[in-house]
Formats: sequence, structure tokens, C-alpha cells
Amino acid sequence: MPTPSKLAIIAGGGELPKLLVAACEQQQRPYLLVAVAGEADSGGQDQWFSALPHLSLRLGAAASLLDQLPAAEVQAVVFAGRINRPSLASLKPDWATAKLAMKVGLHSLGDDGLLRALAGVLEERGIAVIGAQEVLADLLAPAGQLGAHPLPADSRADVSKGLAVAHALAPHDVGHAVVVQLGVVLALEAAEGTDKMLSRINELKKPGHPPVLVKLAKTIQDVRLDLPAIGTQTIATAAQAGIGAIVVSAGKTLLLERDALVAAADAAGIALMGWEDGAL
Repeated sequence: MPTPSKLAIIAGGGELPKLLVAACEQQQRPYLLVAVAGEADSGGQDQWFSALPHLSLRLGAAASLLDQLPAAEVQAVVFAGRINRPSLASLKPDWATAKLAMKVGLHSLGDDGLLRALAGVLEERGIAVIGAQEVLADLLAPAGQLGAHPLPADSRADVSKGLAVAHALAPHDVGHAVVVQLGVVLALEAAEGTDKMLSRINELKKPGHPPVLVKLAKTIQDVRLDLPAIGTQTIATAAQAGIGAIVVSAGKTLLLERDALVAAADAAGIALMGWEDGAL
């Protein structure tokens, strides 16, 4: 059996980088963790990767990977985990990274356009860029009911409203998620992320029928770089917010620790569904 290609895991925050490390170790696949400073290390508080083969990366010096990865004999790269969008002032790009960002416009210095530019140049240099779903089996949400609770009939109108709003926002780079209750949009995800968006729902929701969360991939999504994801923390936050149903894009949403996630949704009484075009 041929040796699997060496994988660089560009690691932001959250659980996905850890799951990828575990998968590589189980598959006996050589890897290098590239820990994004201030993200993978939770601002320096959690050095969970200190005993692993790794290097640290400041986003403003992202172009350094163009030399470091070939030198480390890396053959493929996966981008994994949350990376908060820095301001241009805090990014402080070096000259090589600024030149890289110019490939897609200076605006990319403050968002994931920088990673897209980096991915493009890596591919030009013969390093494959793959999605996390190519490393972890069964990571993508299937279509249909995912847990013990079916989507309530009286939630369907709210879900339809959430889908319509999410589709209207999809061409724009403004987040993945919408919360709807009784036909009213309570919240839209912006730069804060889904969990922080959910944390303010209790101040906005009305008594009675529980709100629904709709979380879809953007139409401009590069499925290798930034698919939406939910995990057990999302379920816990949704339960605290009184969410009654969660609908995600089938085939385009990462389910982190799927068995535990579904069990948590079942325990919280939350209906969990993978949505695909034309099916509700």
C-alpha cells in the first residue's frame, strides 16, 4: 500500500483541526499542523498542539508557507477551523504576503480572500488543496432527518422563510446562518459566528412556538476552504436559546463528531435536518 501524501493542516480555532489530527494518526498519514496564531492557540491560552509536529503562522506572514511547506515535504493542504477576520491594522502583512493578496485585491487582506490567494499559489506550485471531508469520512451532512425528532409541521413556514433569506444573502460574504420565529427574522449571522449570534436570541424571541435556525453554505463557497460547520457546542448554545429545529445544507455542512452531535440534539428535543434543493 502506498504511503499517504503528507498533509499540512492549516489550523484555526474549534474542534475540526483536532479531529483531522486524530484522523491522520489513525490513518498513519504523515502531517504537519500549521497553527494560526491567535486562533488555533485561543490567543495563546491553549497550546493543545505543542507535542505535535507543528509550526506557528501569523496571518500577516502567510506567504512564508510557500517556502516552508515544500521544505517540509508537504504534498497536500487542508484549511480547518475558525479564523476571525483581522483588521488591516492588526494583520500587519509583510511584503511577500501583501503581494500575494494583490492577486485578488487589497480587500482580501482583511478576509478569507488571503487564504484563497494562498490556496491558488500552492496549487500552482504542485501542492494539492483538499477539503476536510476528504480526510474525515461521513463528515458532510446527509439529506433528510438526522436525529430522533422530525421537523415539526408548524416550523416549516419559518424554515422556508429562513431558506429564502439565506439564499438572498448567499452571494454576499456575510455569514451562514439565519434565525426565524413566527415569520420574523430574529438574527442574521455576521462576523461574530453562529454561536455568538445564538447567544442573543433569548432577548429577541417571543413566547410560544420555538424559533428555527437555518445554516446554509454561501453560493460563493469554496468547499475546500470554508464550509459551514456545526458541533455539540452549537447544539448546546441552540438549546439555551430555545431553538426548536436546525436545518443545514446537505452535502455542504460539516457535522463535527456527528454521533455526539445528533445525540445532543435528540436530548435537547431539537429537530435536525439536512436540506437539499426542492426538499422540505
